[in-house]
Amino acid sequence: MALARKMRGDNGVRRARDLAAVRKVGPVGQPFADADALTPLTAPAKALLGLLVAKYGAPGEKVPENYAEAHETLERLGRPLFW
Repeated sequence: MALARKMRGDNGVRRARDLAAVRKVGPVGQPFADADALTPLTAPAKALLGLLVAKYGAPGEKVPENYAEAHETLERLGRPLFW
């Protein structure tokens, strides 16, 4: 019973506070913590970024390998496509 109450939260207030404490956020302008910046990308992410780089990147540009590189590439190549 106590576990169910804990999972449900006290009318959302405690739950929101707990989620905010657990959420990892990096410095302003960076969507992830520094420790996560070097996390390798999954194969599907590499494939999608490879398509973006092949279509809109500079000749010979390298496909991103981690979150930090992917974020920079998406900001540089992806933002003009949608704004």
